[in-house]
Amino acid sequence: MSCFVNLSEERARTGRYQGGIKLIGEAQGAVAGCCGGVTRNEKKTFGNGSAHDDQEGFLVIRGHGEALIGEEKIRLVPGVALIVPAGVSHDMRCDEDCDCLETFWFHSAVKAGSVPQIKTRCYTSIQEKTGRPMASCQLLTAENGCVDGCVAGVTVYEDTEYQESDCHEDQEGFFVLEGTGYAKVDDEEFPISPGTAFMAPAGALHWLRRDENCPYVAALWFHSAL
Repeated sequence: MSCFVNLSEERARTGRYQGGIKLIGEAQGAVAGCCGGVTRNEKKTFGNGSAHDDQEGFLVIRGHGEALIGEEKIRLVPGVALIVPAGVSHDMRCDEDCDCLETFWFHSAVKAGSVPQIKTRCYTSIQEKTGRPMASCQLLTAENGCVDGCVAGVTVYEDTEYQESDCHEDQEGFFVLEGTGYAKVDDEEFPISPGTAFMAPAGALHWLRRDENCPYVAALWFHSAL
């Protein structure tokens, strides 16, 4: 079974465009409740919000608006990332002059009883971290409120050949933001383009590279402990 899926292909297959669509789950090798996907939100006002038993991370990939995390409002533009601690209510809306707000989201399970107090600052942005619209950086860490080894960031791949492989003790999810190229997870190689999502299970070797006609591939990655 293939470990990857593409957003545009999945929307065509399911007929879903508005609302959320799961891209990473058990079918891609995720375990222990880890999952990820994209939500297209056309709401102009906040609703009742929602809360989960585990922490949830977000990266804004299109549009602009606001998030309400607990009682804190956060301005949303592309490149803003935030973590919502387990048990904390959250909601998002797009601005009146914006057709939609699209976010990539992921869930990373937490141990029972390890719900932290919400921090006054649970977000950051690629631009804020690096001064550039797209650059390699860690975005979500313990500093933002992540717990149990959850961490997320963006890496820019500029090589046309695979470099030294990565291998971790926990599972790692990927979502391609920009560029075209290829990825390998153990012995499976597949093409990647904006919207491609895949999971590298714990202990699996994995690589990414750009193709010769593209200057780089930028991908969001996140770790979710087993």
